[in-house]
Amino acid sequence: MGAQTGRGTFYAEKNAGNKMKLISVESTDDPVACQIGVFEDRTGRETKVLFRSLDRVSLPENYDHFFIVGALAAFLRNEPYLHLGPVCGKLYANFHLAMKQWSGWWKYQPIKIDAVQVSANADVTRAQTTGCLMSGGVDSMFTALTKSDEISAFVHLDHCRSERAGSAINRPHTGLESFAKGLGQSLYRIETNVMLAFPEIEDAWSSLSHGACMASVGHFLSSELTSLCISASFADHQMRPWGSHPTTDQWLSSDLLQFKHVGTDFNRFEKHKVIAENPAYLEFLSVCEHGPQSGAHLNCSNCQKCLRSMITLDLLNVEPALAPTFDWSAYTPKQLKQFLLRGHVNTSELLAYAEEIGREDVATVLRGVIDYAEKYSWIVDLELWSRRRFNWLLKYKRTLKRIRTAIYATMNIRPRRMSTQKKKRDQEYT
Repeated sequence: MGAQTGRGTFYAEKNAGNKMKLISVESTDDPVACQIGVFEDRTGRETKVLFRSLDRVSLPENYDHFFIVGALAAFLRNEPYLHLGPVCGKLYANFHLAMKQWSGWWKYQPIKIDAVQVSANADVTRAQTTGCLMSGGVDSMFTALTKSDEISAFVHLDHCRSERAGSAINRPHTGLESFAKGLGQSLYRIETNVMLAFPEIEDAWSSLSHGACMASVGHFLSSELTSLCISASFADHQMRPWGSHPTTDQWLSSDLLQFKHVGTDFNRFEKHKVIAENPAYLEFLSVCEHGPQSGAHLNCSNCQKCLRSMITLDLLNVEPALAPTFDWSAYTPKQLKQFLLRGHVNTSELLAYAEEIGREDVATVLRGVIDYAEKYSWIVDLELWSRRRFNWLLKYKRTLKRIRTAIYATMNIRPRRMSTQKKKRDQEYT
Protein backbone atom coordinates (compact mmCIF):
# COMPACT_ATOMS: atom_id res chain seq x y z
CA MET A 1 0.00 0.00 0.00
CA GLY A 2 1.59 3.28 -1.06
CA ALA A 3 0.77 6.94 -0.61
CA GLN A 4 -0.72 8.77 -3.58
CA THR A 5 0.36 12.21 -4.70
CA GLY A 6 -1.37 14.44 -7.21
CA ARG A 7 -5.13 14.60 -7.47
CA GLY A 8 -7.27 11.83 -6.10
CA THR A 9 -8.51 10.17 -2.97
CA PHE A 10 -6.98 7.21 -1.17
CA TYR A 11 -9.07 5.01 1.11
CA ALA A 12 -8.37 2.33 3.70
CA GLU A 13 -10.64 -0.49 4.74
CA LYS A 14 -12.89 0.37 7.70
CA ASN A 15 -12.28 -2.90 9.52
CA ALA A 16 -9.47 -1.94 11.86
CA GLY A 17 -11.48 -2.52 15.01
CA ASN A 18 -11.27 -0.62 18.25
CA LYS A 19 -8.62 2.00 17.44
CA MET A 20 -7.96 5.41 15.95
CA LYS A 21 -7.15 5.21 12.24
CA LEU A 22 -6.61 7.29 9.14
CA ILE A 23 -9.25 6.08 6.69
CA SER A 24 -8.81 8.37 3.66
CA VAL A 25 -6.76 11.18 2.19
CA GLU A 26 -8.05 13.47 -0.54
CA SER A 27 -5.29 15.23 -2.49
CA THR A 28 -5.46 18.07 -5.02
CA ASP A 29 -2.77 20.27 -6.50
CA ASP A 30 -4.79 22.71 -8.59
CA PRO A 31 -4.44 25.57 -8.01
CA VAL A 32 -2.39 24.81 -4.87
CA ALA A 33 -1.38 21.74 -2.89
CA CYS A 34 -4.16 20.63 -0.56
CA GLN A 35 -4.81 17.44 1.39
CA ILE A 36 -7.65 16.48 3.71
CA GLY A 37 -7.16 13.42 5.87
CA VAL A 38 -10.12 11.71 7.53
CA PHE A 39 -9.54 9.99 10.87
CA GLU A 40 -11.98 7.64 12.58
CA ASP A 41 -11.82 6.96 16.32
CA ARG A 42 -12.92 3.77 18.07
CA THR A 43 -16.49 5.09 18.44
CA GLY A 44 -16.79 5.60 14.67
CA ARG A 45 -16.63 9.41 14.90
CA GLU A 46 -14.78 11.04 12.00
CA THR A 47 -12.41 14.03 12.19
CA LYS A 48 -11.05 15.85 9.14
CA VAL A 49 -7.59 17.48 9.13
CA LEU A 50 -6.59 20.00 6.47
CA PHE A 51 -3.18 20.95 5.10
CA ARG A 52 -3.36 23.57 2.33
CA SER A 53 -0.61 25.73 0.93
CA LEU A 54 -1.46 29.33 0.04
CA ASP A 55 1.65 29.33 -2.14
CA ARG A 56 2.77 27.07 -4.96
CA VAL A 57 4.41 23.91 -3.55
CA SER A 58 4.57 20.23 -4.49
CA LEU A 59 2.48 17.65 -2.67
CA PRO A 60 4.50 15.51 -0.23
CA GLU A 61 5.58 12.02 -1.31
CA ASN A 62 4.01 10.35 1.74
CA TYR A 63 1.57 10.78 4.61
CA ASP A 64 4.12 11.30 7.39
CA HIS A 65 2.36 14.57 8.34
CA PHE A 66 -0.92 12.71 8.89
CA PHE A 67 0.95 10.01 10.81
CA ILE A 68 2.14 12.56 13.38
CA VAL A 69 -1.34 14.08 13.80
CA GLY A 70 -3.15 10.75 14.07
CA ALA A 71 -0.63 9.10 16.37
CA LEU A 72 -0.53 12.20 18.59
CA ALA A 73 -4.33 12.38 18.88
CA ALA A 74 -4.53 8.66 19.62
CA PHE A 75 -1.77 8.97 22.23
CA LEU A 76 -3.62 11.79 24.00
CA ARG A 77 -6.86 9.74 23.87
CA ASN A 78 -5.11 6.50 24.91
CA GLU A 79 -6.28 4.66 21.78
CA PRO A 80 -4.19 2.38 19.52
CA TYR A 81 -3.45 3.91 16.11
CA LEU A 82 -3.53 2.42 12.60
CA HIS A 83 -1.88 4.46 9.83
CA LEU A 84 -3.04 4.47 6.22
CA GLY A 85 -0.15 3.84 3.84
CA PRO A 86 3.56 3.58 4.64
CA VAL A 87 5.42 5.78 7.12
CA CYS A 88 9.12 6.52 7.24
CA GLY A 89 10.74 3.90 9.49
CA LYS A 90 12.92 6.53 11.12
CA LEU A 91 9.91 8.66 12.02
CA TYR A 92 8.02 5.60 13.29
CA ALA A 93 10.89 4.71 15.66
CA ASN A 94 11.42 8.34 16.67
CA PHE A 95 7.75 8.84 17.54
CA HIS A 96 7.94 5.96 20.00
CA LEU A 97 10.87 7.73 21.69
CA ALA A 98 8.82 10.93 21.86
CA MET A 99 5.88 9.06 23.40
CA LYS A 100 8.18 7.65 26.05
CA GLN A 101 9.41 11.14 26.92
CA TRP A 102 5.91 12.64 26.99
CA SER A 103 4.75 9.76 29.19
CA GLY A 104 7.57 10.49 31.63
CA TRP A 105 6.59 14.15 31.79
CA TRP A 106 2.80 13.95 31.92
CA LYS A 107 1.88 10.34 32.86
CA TYR A 108 0.17 9.48 29.57
CA GLN A 109 0.51 5.86 28.49
CA PRO A 110 2.36 4.90 25.27
CA ILE A 111 0.06 3.35 22.68
CA LYS A 112 0.40 0.60 20.07
CA ILE A 113 0.93 1.97 16.55
CA ASP A 114 0.44 -0.13 13.40
CA ALA A 115 1.98 1.14 10.17
CA VAL A 116 3.98 -0.16 7.24
CA GLN A 117 7.51 1.20 7.61
CA VAL A 118 9.62 2.26 4.63
CA SER A 119 12.95 4.00 4.01
CA ALA A 120 13.68 6.89 1.68
CA ASN A 121 15.42 6.16 -1.62
CA ALA A 122 19.11 6.48 -0.78
CA ASP A 123 19.99 7.05 -4.45
CA VAL A 124 18.06 10.33 -4.63
CA THR A 125 20.18 13.41 -3.94
CA ARG A 126 18.27 16.46 -2.73
CA ALA A 127 19.40 20.06 -2.53
CA GLN A 128 19.74 21.09 1.11
CA THR A 129 17.09 23.68 1.93
CA THR A 130 16.49 25.01 5.45
CA GLY A 131 13.24 26.60 6.52
CA CYS A 132 12.24 28.45 9.67
CA LEU A 133 8.82 28.33 11.30
CA MET A 134 7.82 31.97 11.42
CA SER A 135 5.01 33.34 13.57
CA GLY A 136 6.45 36.83 13.74
CA GLY A 137 6.99 36.39 17.48
CA VAL A 138 10.13 36.99 19.50
CA ASP A 139 11.51 33.45 19.26
CA SER A 140 11.05 33.02 15.52
CA MET A 141 12.25 36.54 14.71
CA PHE A 142 15.38 35.87 16.77
CA THR A 143 15.98 32.62 14.86
CA ALA A 144 15.51 34.38 11.52
CA LEU A 145 18.00 37.05 12.52
CA THR A 146 20.71 34.85 14.01
CA LYS A 147 20.42 32.04 11.43
CA SER A 148 19.99 34.26 8.37
CA ASP A 149 22.98 32.66 6.62
CA GLU A 150 21.35 29.19 6.85
CA ILE A 151 17.65 29.91 6.28
CA SER A 152 16.26 30.19 2.76
CA ALA A 153 12.51 30.04 3.48
CA PHE A 154 9.97 30.91 6.17
CA VAL A 155 6.95 28.76 7.05
CA HIS A 156 3.88 30.43 8.55
CA LEU A 157 0.91 28.53 10.02
CA ASP A 158 -2.53 30.01 9.42
CA HIS A 159 -4.78 28.17 11.89
CA CYS A 160 -8.29 27.19 10.76
CA ARG A 161 -11.38 26.30 12.72
CA SER A 162 -12.34 23.44 10.42
CA GLU A 163 -11.23 21.45 7.39
CA ARG A 164 -12.83 24.04 5.08
CA ALA A 165 -10.20 26.09 3.30
CA GLY A 166 -10.52 29.79 3.98
CA SER A 167 -11.82 29.45 7.55
CA ALA A 168 -8.64 30.79 9.11
CA ILE A 169 -8.78 32.26 12.61
CA ASN A 170 -6.09 34.82 11.89
CA ARG A 171 -6.41 37.50 9.28
CA PRO A 172 -3.84 37.51 6.46
CA HIS A 173 -0.43 38.35 7.91
CA THR A 174 0.66 40.72 5.16
CA GLY A 175 3.51 41.96 7.33
CA LEU A 176 5.30 38.63 6.99
CA GLU A 177 5.03 38.79 3.20
CA SER A 178 6.83 42.14 3.25
CA PHE A 179 9.30 40.84 5.83
CA ALA A 180 10.27 37.78 3.76
CA LYS A 181 10.43 39.79 0.54
CA GLY A 182 12.70 42.35 2.19
CA LEU A 183 15.12 39.60 3.17
CA GLY A 184 14.92 37.92 -0.23
CA GLN A 185 13.47 34.72 1.27
CA SER A 186 10.60 32.47 0.25
CA LEU A 187 7.44 32.36 2.38
CA TYR A 188 5.26 29.25 2.60
CA ARG A 189 1.88 29.97 4.19
CA ILE A 190 0.10 26.82 5.31
CA GLU A 191 -3.56 26.82 6.24
CA THR A 192 -4.34 24.00 8.66
CA ASN A 193 -6.78 23.02 11.41
CA VAL A 194 -4.23 20.74 13.06
CA MET A 195 -4.48 22.66 16.35
CA LEU A 196 -8.27 22.59 16.63
CA ALA A 197 -9.45 19.42 14.88
CA PHE A 198 -8.94 17.24 17.98
CA PRO A 199 -9.89 18.86 21.33
CA GLU A 200 -7.19 16.82 23.12
CA ILE A 201 -4.49 18.34 20.88
CA GLU A 202 -5.81 21.87 21.46
CA ASP A 203 -5.99 21.35 25.22
CA ALA A 204 -2.39 20.07 25.38
CA TRP A 205 -1.12 22.66 22.89
CA SER A 206 1.33 24.46 25.18
CA SER A 207 2.52 21.59 27.34
CA LEU A 208 2.81 18.77 24.80
CA SER A 209 1.35 18.99 21.32
CA HIS A 210 2.42 22.18 19.55
CA GLY A 211 5.92 20.97 18.62
CA ALA A 212 4.55 17.82 17.00
CA CYS A 213 1.87 19.76 15.11
CA MET A 214 4.42 22.23 13.78
CA ALA A 215 6.50 19.24 12.72
CA SER A 216 3.50 17.84 10.82
CA VAL A 217 3.35 21.06 8.81
CA GLY A 218 7.06 20.66 8.09
CA HIS A 219 6.45 17.15 6.75
CA PHE A 220 3.70 18.50 4.48
CA LEU A 221 6.48 20.63 2.95
CA SER A 222 8.99 17.78 2.77
CA SER A 223 9.13 18.13 -1.03
CA GLU A 224 10.41 21.70 -0.58
CA LEU A 225 12.59 21.51 2.56
CA THR A 226 15.25 19.18 3.94
CA SER A 227 15.43 20.77 7.40
CA LEU A 228 13.24 23.05 9.49
CA CYS A 229 14.15 25.27 12.45
CA ILE A 230 11.80 25.23 15.44
CA SER A 231 12.53 28.18 17.72
CA ALA A 232 13.17 27.48 21.40
CA SER A 233 10.74 28.86 23.96
CA PHE A 234 13.26 28.67 26.81
CA ALA A 235 16.98 28.94 27.40
CA ASP A 236 18.93 25.82 28.40
CA HIS A 237 18.92 26.69 32.11
CA GLN A 238 15.14 27.30 32.05
CA MET A 239 14.17 24.16 30.14
CA ARG A 240 11.11 22.27 31.35
CA PRO A 241 8.55 19.83 29.91
CA TRP A 242 6.99 21.68 26.99
CA GLY A 243 5.37 21.05 23.63
CA SER A 244 8.47 22.14 21.74
CA HIS A 245 11.64 20.83 23.39
CA PRO A 246 15.19 20.05 22.20
CA THR A 247 14.74 16.41 23.19
CA THR A 248 11.40 15.72 21.51
CA ASP A 249 11.71 17.98 18.44
CA GLN A 250 14.59 15.92 17.06
CA TRP A 251 12.43 12.78 17.37
CA LEU A 252 9.94 14.13 14.85
CA SER A 253 12.50 13.90 12.03
CA SER A 254 12.35 11.46 9.11
CA ASP A 255 14.67 10.41 6.30
CA LEU A 256 13.39 13.36 4.27
CA LEU A 257 13.17 16.13 6.87
CA GLN A 258 15.34 17.02 9.85
CA PHE A 259 14.16 19.30 12.68
CA LYS A 260 16.46 21.69 14.52
CA HIS A 261 15.54 23.17 17.90
CA VAL A 262 17.39 26.49 17.95
CA GLY A 263 17.90 29.47 20.27
CA THR A 264 18.51 27.82 23.66
CA ASP A 265 21.60 29.96 24.30
CA PHE A 266 19.43 33.02 24.93
CA ASN A 267 16.50 33.75 27.24
CA ARG A 268 13.44 35.72 26.12
CA PHE A 269 14.74 39.06 27.38
CA GLU A 270 18.05 38.59 25.58
CA LYS A 271 16.18 37.76 22.38
CA HIS A 272 14.16 40.97 22.70
CA LYS A 273 17.41 42.88 23.10
CA VAL A 274 18.88 41.45 19.89
CA ILE A 275 15.69 42.17 17.93
CA ALA A 276 15.46 45.70 19.37
CA GLU A 277 18.86 46.45 17.83
CA ASN A 278 17.59 45.49 14.37
CA PRO A 279 14.72 47.77 13.24
CA ALA A 280 14.04 45.71 10.09
CA TYR A 281 12.95 42.83 12.36
CA LEU A 282 11.37 44.91 15.14
CA GLU A 283 9.12 46.54 12.56
CA PHE A 284 7.23 43.25 12.04
CA LEU A 285 7.17 41.87 15.60
CA SER A 286 3.87 40.06 16.27
CA VAL A 287 3.44 38.63 19.78
CA CYS A 288 -0.28 38.93 20.57
CA GLU A 289 -1.86 35.85 22.18
CA HIS A 290 -4.94 36.45 20.01
CA GLY A 291 -2.95 36.38 16.77
CA PRO A 292 -2.40 39.23 14.28
CA GLN A 293 -4.96 42.01 14.60
CA SER A 294 -6.57 44.14 11.90
CA GLY A 295 -6.21 47.88 11.83
CA ALA A 296 -3.21 50.06 12.51
CA HIS A 297 -1.38 47.61 14.82
CA LEU A 298 -0.65 43.89 14.53
CA ASN A 299 -0.74 43.48 18.34
CA CYS A 300 -3.74 44.15 20.57
CA SER A 301 -1.37 45.79 23.09
CA ASN A 302 -3.64 44.74 25.99
CA CYS A 303 -3.06 40.99 26.54
CA GLN A 304 -0.36 39.76 28.91
CA LYS A 305 1.96 38.68 26.06
CA CYS A 306 1.76 42.09 24.40
CA LEU A 307 2.28 43.89 27.68
CA ARG A 308 5.36 41.85 28.62
CA SER A 309 6.95 42.66 25.26
CA MET A 310 6.04 46.33 25.58
CA ILE A 311 7.54 46.46 29.07
CA THR A 312 10.69 44.82 27.71
CA LEU A 313 11.03 47.35 24.90
CA ASP A 314 10.32 50.15 27.38
CA LEU A 315 13.16 48.95 29.62
CA LEU A 316 15.43 48.77 26.56
CA ASN A 317 14.58 52.43 25.76
CA VAL A 318 13.13 51.58 22.35
CA GLU A 319 11.30 54.54 20.84
CA PRO A 320 7.61 53.69 20.20
CA ALA A 321 7.98 54.74 16.57
CA LEU A 322 10.51 51.94 16.09
CA ALA A 323 7.98 49.36 17.35
CA PRO A 324 4.93 50.25 15.23
CA THR A 325 3.13 46.92 15.67
CA PHE A 326 2.12 48.04 19.18
CA ASP A 327 -0.33 50.77 20.20
CA TRP A 328 1.59 52.80 22.76
CA SER A 329 -1.07 55.48 23.28
CA ALA A 330 -2.41 54.01 26.57
CA TYR A 331 0.61 51.94 27.61
CA THR A 332 1.53 51.63 31.26
CA PRO A 333 3.33 48.71 32.98
CA LYS A 334 0.52 48.65 35.56
CA GLN A 335 -1.80 47.07 32.97
CA LEU A 336 -0.02 43.74 33.55
CA LYS A 337 -1.47 43.67 37.09
CA GLN A 338 -4.89 42.72 35.71
CA PHE A 339 -3.71 39.16 34.87
CA LEU A 340 -2.90 35.99 36.76
CA LEU A 341 0.22 34.67 35.02
CA ARG A 342 0.50 30.92 34.58
CA GLY A 343 4.29 31.13 35.06
CA HIS A 344 6.73 33.94 35.55
CA VAL A 345 10.07 32.85 34.09
CA ASN A 346 10.08 35.66 31.53
CA THR A 347 8.65 38.18 34.01
CA SER A 348 11.45 37.37 36.46
CA GLU A 349 13.99 38.18 33.72
CA LEU A 350 12.35 41.58 33.29
CA LEU A 351 12.38 42.19 37.04
CA ALA A 352 16.11 41.46 37.27
CA TYR A 353 16.86 43.94 34.48
CA ALA A 354 14.51 46.62 35.84
CA GLU A 355 16.30 46.40 39.19
CA GLU A 356 19.69 46.49 37.47
CA ILE A 357 18.97 49.75 35.62
CA GLY A 358 17.07 51.35 38.50
CA ARG A 359 13.56 51.34 36.98
CA GLU A 360 11.82 50.93 40.33
CA ASP A 361 8.46 51.96 38.83
CA VAL A 362 8.51 48.87 36.63
CA ALA A 363 10.18 46.65 39.24
CA THR A 364 7.41 47.35 41.76
CA VAL A 365 4.74 46.28 39.27
CA LEU A 366 6.61 43.11 38.30
CA ARG A 367 7.19 42.07 41.92
CA GLY A 368 3.47 42.38 42.57
CA VAL A 369 2.60 40.35 39.45
CA ILE A 370 5.06 37.59 40.39
CA ASP A 371 3.89 37.46 44.02
CA TYR A 372 0.28 37.18 42.86
CA ALA A 373 1.17 34.38 40.41
CA GLU A 374 2.90 32.43 43.19
CA LYS A 375 0.00 32.97 45.58
CA TYR A 376 -2.52 31.42 43.18
CA SER A 377 -0.28 28.92 41.38
CA TRP A 378 -2.17 26.12 43.14
CA ILE A 379 -5.39 26.85 41.24
CA VAL A 380 -3.57 26.82 37.89
CA ASP A 381 -1.84 23.54 38.79
CA LEU A 382 -5.14 22.02 39.93
CA GLU A 383 -6.83 22.97 36.68
CA LEU A 384 -4.02 21.45 34.58
CA TRP A 385 -4.06 18.25 36.64
CA SER A 386 -7.83 17.91 36.29
CA ARG A 387 -7.72 18.37 32.51
CA ARG A 388 -5.12 15.62 32.13
CA ARG A 389 -6.73 13.27 34.65
CA PHE A 390 -10.25 13.63 33.25
CA ASN A 391 -9.65 14.49 29.59
CA TRP A 392 -13.03 13.03 28.62
CA LEU A 393 -14.47 16.27 30.01
CA LEU A 394 -12.98 18.16 27.04
CA LYS A 395 -16.21 17.67 25.10
CA TYR A 396 -17.73 20.09 27.62
CA LYS A 397 -14.89 22.60 27.21
CA ARG A 398 -17.05 25.68 26.60
CA THR A 399 -19.15 24.95 29.66
CA LEU A 400 -16.05 24.30 31.76
CA LYS A 401 -14.55 27.63 30.66
CA ARG A 402 -17.68 29.44 31.84
CA ILE A 403 -17.49 27.56 35.15
CA ARG A 404 -13.84 28.52 35.53
CA THR A 405 -14.65 32.17 34.84
CA ALA A 406 -17.39 32.08 37.48
CA ILE A 407 -15.08 30.46 40.04
CA TYR A 408 -12.37 33.05 39.41
CA ALA A 409 -14.93 35.85 39.75
CA THR A 410 -16.38 34.40 42.96
CA MET A 411 -12.91 34.06 44.49
CA ASN A 412 -11.95 37.52 43.18
CA ILE A 413 -9.01 36.04 41.26
CA ARG A 414 -7.60 37.84 38.25
CA PRO A 415 -8.22 36.19 34.84
CA ARG A 416 -5.38 34.45 33.01
CA ARG A 417 -6.39 35.95 29.68
CA MET A 418 -8.37 38.86 28.35
CA SER A 419 -12.05 37.98 27.95
CA THR A 420 -13.44 37.60 24.44
CA GLN A 421 -15.83 40.48 25.07
CA LYS A 422 -13.02 42.81 26.11
CA LYS A 423 -10.93 41.77 23.13
CA LYS A 424 -13.81 42.63 20.79
CA ARG A 425 -14.26 46.02 22.45
CA ASP A 426 -10.57 46.78 22.10
CA GLN A 427 -10.76 45.97 18.36
CA GLU A 428 -13.77 48.17 17.68
CA TYR A 429 -11.59 51.23 17.12
CA THR A 430 -10.36 49.63 13.89
